[in-house]
Amino acid sequence: MDTAGFASGGVLCYALRMKVELTPDAASWVQAELDAGRFPTAEDAIRFAVNEAKRRNLSAMLEASRAEGGDFSANDVRLYVSDQLDRRALKPSLR
Repeated sequence: MDTAGFASGGVLCYALRMKVELTPDAASWVQAELDAGRFPTAEDAIRFAVNEAKRRNLSAMLEASRAEGGDFSANDVRLYVSDQLDRRALKPSLR
């Protein structure tokens, strides 16, 4: 794995480069998305899929918490996500 930093809109961003082998089904999905013009590159399609999986996971965690009586503000969620990203050293603090 290789990491690289780059500036985007005044924010330092980090990219982790790795080689990933897709299942035939996943590769077919990526190709179909590219053919339909929904993404310019395979990397963009994979990035979208990973971010969507992360969003669904966070949403499911929040719903489970609410079902148990928890209540979070948008700021609580922002701080939690920022803390998780900081812990993984993937992105500078959002605070």
